[in-house]
Amino acid sequence: MQRLAFIKYLYTVAVEQSKQPEPLSSSSILSFHNSIELFLQLASEYLDVGSKSPGFMDYWELLEPKLTEGGLTQKESMRRLNKARVALKHHGTLP
Repeated sequence: MQRLAFIKYLYTVAVEQSKQPEPLSSSSILSFHNSIELFLQLASEYLDVGSKSPGFMDYWELLEPKLTEGGLTQKESMRRLNKARVALKHHGTLP
């Protein structure tokens, strides 16, 4: 429960960062990504879909067999978020 509370906190931080003027709002990309990735890690542990260190986009395949009614959604949106994070974090490219 403590990890889930921390994930929710990171998400809340990201929402607040997103309300800042540009370019400060760009930091929300990193916080949103971190909160989502931590949630996906927690979900995969809870559902016992083992993989030592999956890539961000690998979670959709890992979790799919354990989820019902359409599985994990927003894959393409998360792919865009991941690309924006890489561009910002590794190349300094603002969105």
